[in-house]
Amino acid sequence: MSRLSTLDLLSAKLHTALQPIDFTAITEVNPEGVQIEGLRAGMTSAMNRYPATGSVVMGDMWVWQGPPDIVEVQVADDNAAMSRIQKTINCRLDASQDMISQVLIRSKGSLRAWIATRCHHACMDGIGADLWLNHQLRVATGEEKLVHNRHSVELLELKKAVSNSSKGPSAHAGR
Repeated sequence: MSRLSTLDLLSAKLHTALQPIDFTAITEVNPEGVQIEGLRAGMTSAMNRYPATGSVVMGDMWVWQGPPDIVEVQVADDNAAMSRIQKTINCRLDASQDMISQVLIRSKGSLRAWIATRCHHACMDGIGADLWLNHQLRVATGEEKLVHNRHSVELLELKKAVSNSSKGPSAHAGR
């Protein structure tokens, strides 16, 4: 039996169904400069560039699924927009269904817009989210070329943690 790396161990211990270590990136965008069609093209391109983000976990394997649809929501004002953003933050991703979900929220009252991107921790961290969103938005606005072909990558086998939680918090102290 091999030991888990420190990062795998932390992920295995911190991630639970009730408290996943997924995160949401909130990006305020120019409401006139970003259109849903461009965002969809940018999402496809970003998933082609970073294939784990377009994959799901089936058993102990990564399986390519492709981009989910981006939801576009019109709300009356900024308060309603913040409520919708909070709903996205509270959303939990299931790695067997999606690694990323995205909502474009437009406020009619202030003419502001936000993209709320929920990211599963298995496919990216904060730096990865920044790279992914940057590419998506640059493709969406025509500043960068669309990546048409999915990059070839060998996705690593998923590691399984052996739970020793009944032995207490120091059970994995490396002894």
